[in-house]
Amino acid sequence: MLPSMVGVIGYPITHSWSPALFNYVLDRSGIEALYIAVSLEPSALSRFVQHSRQSFRGYNVTIPHKISILQHLDSLDETADFTGAVNLVVNENGTLKGYNSDVPGFLKMVEAENVDFNHKNVGIVGSGGVSRAVLHSIQSRFNPSSIAVIARTPEKFAGFFKSLGIAVVPINDITEKPEILINCTPIGMAHHSENGTLPERLLIGAETFVDLVYNPQTTRSMQVVRKNGGRAISGAKMFLYQAEESYRRIFGLPPPHNLFQKALNLLAVNGD
Repeated sequence: MLPSMVGVIGYPITHSWSPALFNYVLDRSGIEALYIAVSLEPSALSRFVQHSRQSFRGYNVTIPHKISILQHLDSLDETADFTGAVNLVVNENGTLKGYNSDVPGFLKMVEAENVDFNHKNVGIVGSGGVSRAVLHSIQSRFNPSSIAVIARTPEKFAGFFKSLGIAVVPINDITEKPEILINCTPIGMAHHSENGTLPERLLIGAETFVDLVYNPQTTRSMQVVRKNGGRAISGAKMFLYQAEESYRRIFGLPPPHNLFQKALNLLAVNGD
């Protein structure tokens, strides 16, 4: 019998809306499971993964474990393998398989928001797991004029992006401003040490800014873009679609979209 525990691991994890969202849905969809947040320092990742084989049916993975967890899993789906990043682990009778639900979540969000990357200069801020998923999503569906990864520490993952022919630009060396800018970092996230803004020189002039931070739903960076005439989109819908994909993978059932949407609306109102 599979365990009934599900959850999310990260460090820090206090910003996450996932437990409130999932427990609302699980309680009302008749699934006997509990979703918890696990604050997991990097040094404890290996021990947790081994323990999870007996205790967790599945779990989401967030900063800073999306890349480092790969070496501890038994298999990966095609998208996780290509992006080199995992944000969902499913326990298949003691065998752990990694997935990347950021890719379908991002694609559904930009479709819902009518964001068209074709023939646009695109800037992806950040070089971690989310940025890999976003890059893969854009390249698989669109034909942008250019894509650049904008990083604070470009040397950290430069090899991965350069192998795909993608330029990695230090954040202080940006000269040509992207028409579409995507924030894949925790900058602006509530309860996080980086609760601030991206550099204004990046934000001002962007036609469209997609902030994948979802808590709060309106970040300071989004406010700067809107104040200067640009369009700013919250990452809340990506969070919603990513959660629904996780539900589908873990429980093998179609996600109850109305329940997920209602839970998200309540979280947004309460500012949980």
